[in-house]
Amino acid sequence: MSSFKCPFCNQLMSIDRSTKKSYSITFDDAYSNLGNKSIPQVKLTFYKCPNEECERHTLYVRGTADMQELDCCILPRFVYSNYPECVPEFIQQDYREACAIKDLSPKASATMARRCLQGMIRDFHGVKRNTLHQEIEALKNKIEGGLYDALMAMKSIGNVGAHPDVDVNLIVDIEQGEASKLIELIELLIDEWYIAREKRNALLLRLNEISDEKSNIVQTISKENS
Repeated sequence: MSSFKCPFCNQLMSIDRSTKKSYSITFDDAYSNLGNKSIPQVKLTFYKCPNEECERHTLYVRGTADMQELDCCILPRFVYSNYPECVPEFIQQDYREACAIKDLSPKASATMARRCLQGMIRDFHGVKRNTLHQEIEALKNKIEGGLYDALMAMKSIGNVGAHPDVDVNLIVDIEQGEASKLIELIELLIDEWYIAREKRNALLLRLNEISDEKSNIVQTISKENS
């Protein structure tokens, strides 16, 4: 069964008739024309969060108009994940800005995603070099090869970000879907680096607390029996 993450409360919901509804429309409302890209048509998809503390609606518009593909979130105006305090605020700010301008300017969104990546490498890994390229190279033996290649790809796509004075002509045109993939990579890195570390530290701390509690119980019993 497919699922959908509510952009308001970040809860995963199962997809069924109570949580998702879609409606297809064309300019002349002639359903027989659906599938003909020369005729403007869109599909409105509503998601309703089943979480009793949320119950908010998300609305997507997908389709074609004037031979252009449409794929954007109308409500909320842009979608992003809310992260805990273990993710530094300056990183979250760059991430949210990349999400906010994804539909309006995929090129600018890619630039902010690149800036966010550099901020994470410097903060999480403590690596700081003259260029992002050099910083990613410093991680080559610390991360898997597929991720290393993906980081290099992100660097080249959003070439002007943290250092816009290098060469403003290095920004390349990208499409909305490509900007979305860069944001997905940022989210993956946040989960694998910051969130995973927080969970690991919390688990280790709890295990140490349990060990201390058991040790105290043993000492108490030993004193009582002595």
